[in-house]
Amino acid sequence: TTIDGAPRNNLAAIDIASGTVTSWDPNAEGAVHVLAANNGTLYAGGDFLTVGGQSRRSLAEIDATSGLVTSWDTMADGPVYALAFDGGLVYVGGGFANIGGQARANLAAVDLTTGLATAWNPNPNGAVRALVSTGGIVYAGGDFLNVGGNLRRAIVALDASTGLVTPWNPDLHYVLYEADLPLVYALTVAGNVVYVGGDFLSAGGVHRGYLAAIDATTGLATSWNPGLAWAVRAIEVSGDLVYVGGSFTAVGGQVRNGLAALDVTTGAANPWNPNATPVYAMEVSGGRIFVGGGFTTISGYPNSGVACLIPVEAVDVPAIETVLEPMLRLGPNPTTGFTHLDFALPRAGRVRIDVFDVLGRRVARPVDREFPAGAHRSIWNASPHGPGLYFVRFEAPGRTVTRRVIAIH
Repeated sequence: TTIDGAPRNNLAAIDIASGTVTSWDPNAEGAVHVLAANNGTLYAGGDFLTVGGQSRRSLAEIDATSGLVTSWDTMADGPVYALAFDGGLVYVGGGFANIGGQARANLAAVDLTTGLATAWNPNPNGAVRALVSTGGIVYAGGDFLNVGGNLRRAIVALDASTGLVTPWNPDLHYVLYEADLPLVYALTVAGNVVYVGGDFLSAGGVHRGYLAAIDATTGLATSWNPGLAWAVRAIEVSGDLVYVGGSFTAVGGQVRNGLAALDVTTGAANPWNPNATPVYAMEVSGGRIFVGGGFTTISGYPNSGVACLIPVEAVDVPAIETVLEPMLRLGPNPTTGFTHLDFALPRAGRVRIDVFDVLGRRVARPVDREFPAGAHRSIWNASPHGPGLYFVRFEAPGRTVTRRVIAIH
């Protein structure tokens, strides 16, 4: 009902630069499970009954600038968990029985102009919680066991035109506590690989705990096997890393709470370890990682529910033997309070770090002393100085560097 002190019911817009809540306020009277943008318009799915005082059950089209609800109305009669766009259609997954004027169990294709359901009707027998549409195929994940009369455990590939089930079948199983009810929360397609996250312990007869890479052609699990301990709720692929979020506590025997960065080739966990759990949503954009969930701390600092992180490659400090000249790295950036000032020296010397505001006024000098060669860390607390843009100047023998940091509160 509030975010950063501003009253907002289940939907809000946050300025990326400052971290402040904007005036955008659609006012959804109920939980929002999924947000997706398409051609400048925002679509919100969830378990609400009204948005902006207008009747919009579970799915609404919202003007991204004004926050006003459009006239588009699918009249879904149950919760919406997933959305995927393809041309003039939006594929909608959830726990409904009717949508767009038609009986459609848990999955439908809805016209983006009229809000009416098309003839496309796969008919899964359980809720759909994840969707990806690519290359003429719609991948759907959830807690179903049958789709259109075909056995498909929690994941299915559908013909985007006909809605028919394809032969592709990863055959997920979840046998913990003598149950056999696998569940898929997250799907991402990268190249010829479908990354699947959820509650399951095997895929295609081989052990894959909660996260698997499935060949998009054969439906077989690849050799990629990070070995997570508990559920995955979000997946993002960026470069040579697969970022995952969820309620897990370990990856490949290494402690990783809720967030991890995995090598796209080996599946090994990178040292990146923000330590936040649970994580329900993730987006990699503009060189930043935005995460949402039920956490109250992240990277060791108080932060409830929403955070912006810097990726792996932006926080690593090289080993001593690789330092050829003085260098500085900042993180987290943007920051909600404490920012790590990681710096490295090829040889001993005096280091001075000053922080300036946008008017050129020095607001802090967190470092001013001699250091031995190697990697070091100091901390600057942005909280007393208010939100905004700051400049961090690093002075060491033979080099002066200035970096930008954004403070959000």
